[in-house]
Order: sequence, then C-alpha cells, then structure tokens
Amino acid sequence: MIAENKYVVLHYVGLFEDGQVFDTSINKAPFQFQIGAHEVVPGFENAVREMEVDQEKEVIIPPELAYGLYDDKKKRRFPIDEIRKSFEPKEGMIIGMKTPNGGQVPVVITQVTDHEVELDANHPFAGKPLKFKLILLEINDERKFFEEVDDDSCGCEDSSCGHDDEHVNWLNDERRPVKNESDANV
Repeated sequence: MIAENKYVVLHYVGLFEDGQVFDTSINKAPFQFQIGAHEVVPGFENAVREMEVDQEKEVIIPPELAYGLYDDKKKRRFPIDEIRKSFEPKEGMIIGMKTPNGGQVPVVITQVTDHEVELDANHPFAGKPLKFKLILLEINDERKFFEEVDDDSCGCEDSSCGHDDEHVNWLNDERRPVKNESDANV
C-alpha cells in the first residue's frame, strides 16, 4: 500500500460502461497526484493506493466513489427573463453558478421554455460507474511534474471535486446564474 503524502505518477484510460473513452493520459504527459490530498475521486485513489510500480490494473469505480449519484435536488428553475438579463440561454450550454464562497461551479442548461430555464449542477459523470485502465509508473516523495492551473476550473480546490452539496448550496439560496467571470459580480 502506498503511504500518505507520496506522489504517484501513472498513465490511465477512463471509460464509460459502453467502452467509450472519456479521458486518457496516453500520448500525453503522465498523470500525477498526491495520495491522501483529495486530488482525485476516492475510488481512483483507492485503486492506485494498492498498486506497485509497473503494475497494470483495471478497476470499475461505482458512482458513490466517483462523482456521486445523480441528485434531482441539484436541479433548479429560474425565470427566463431573469436569465436573459445576462445572456440568451440555450439547452446544453454550460455556465457558471456563483457559490456562497465567491467561486463558481459549472451547471448545464438542460431545458429552456418560454417562461423558465432549468439548470443542473450534477457533475456530468454523476450516477455513472467509471472504468479505468491504470499503469503505475513511479512513486515519489515530492512532486515531479508541475502543471499550469486551468483558469476554467470550477473554483474548487481540484478538478475532481464532484461538486458536492457544500459546493452547490446555491440550490437553497437565491443565487443568480452567471455566464462568465465578468457577470459573476452582478
């Protein structure tokens, strides 16, 4: 078992149940994360934690250990006139929703009617089991590779936060959806 705070370097292929690849590090720089730092979903970390260098492994991660179950409570409707004050909504559009801590989480416009817009804050992978093919390349005491921060991230500490309830409690508040960073302060 790999100890807490070690850095692991690996290649992976992520697939949906139907075999469609949703992400991979193959033909790119290897992926790196710190064990115990919550940089990846729990099921991914648990699978890697038990590996040895040069070991290959396939694992299926249930939704509960990936991006969570799909939650209808993470959907919200807004009057279309309120949304149109900022932008013209279209189904499938991904926008940012302001959070109480000043960050943003991505939400998808799932329905547009003459009177309302429905927003969904579930992670796109919520409710889906994920299959990963892994090969562990290295275990290090320090970070070996440094990456630039993605300015289009959700504003959470990492890119795999899953947008838990603590990040999307806008559903219980009167928060206003925003299309881009400049709209976030209105």
